[in-house]
Amino acid sequence: MEIGNYKYFVPLSSPKESDYEQINGERQIRKDSFLILRIVSSGERKNAQLKGTIRIANMIPVPDSELLLYDVDHEIDKKYKDLVQEELEYIRKNKDKIQKRAKTIYNKKKCGNAEKIMQFCLDYQDLERMHDEWISFMAKQGE
Repeated sequence: MEIGNYKYFVPLSSPKESDYEQINGERQIRKDSFLILRIVSSGERKNAQLKGTIRIANMIPVPDSELLLYDVDHEIDKKYKDLVQEELEYIRKNKDKIQKRAKTIYNKKKCGNAEKIMQFCLDYQDLERMHDEWISFMAKQGE
C-alpha cells in the first residue's frame, strides 16, 4: 500500500497462541485489535478458523526494486495455495479498512501520539530515512 511517497509492505503472520482467548471455557479467536487484523474463514466467528493476521504496526517502506510479484496460481502446494487465496480474498474485501487503519496508525506514530499502544509500532520516520539511504546507496553502487 502507498502512504505518502512510500510503498509499504504490511506483513502477514501465521496464527499464534496469543490470537486466542478462553471465553466461558472455550478457546476462541480474539477480536481484531487496533494494530492487528485477524483473517478468519467465512462463517460465525465462534466456529471460524484463524487463517493469519495482518500486522499493521510492523509495516515497512520497501523500495520498488525490492518488491517481487508472487503468483499464487503457480503455487504447487495445494494447501498453502488455498490458504493464500483465502488471505487474498479477505484483503481484497477489507482493502479500504486496512488502508484506513494503516494510515491512521502511521499518522498517530508520526505525530508522536503518546497512547501506550503506539509503543508497539515501528518508527516509520526512521524506516523512511533508512529506505531513502538504501535507495541512495544502491544508486551509488550503480555508478
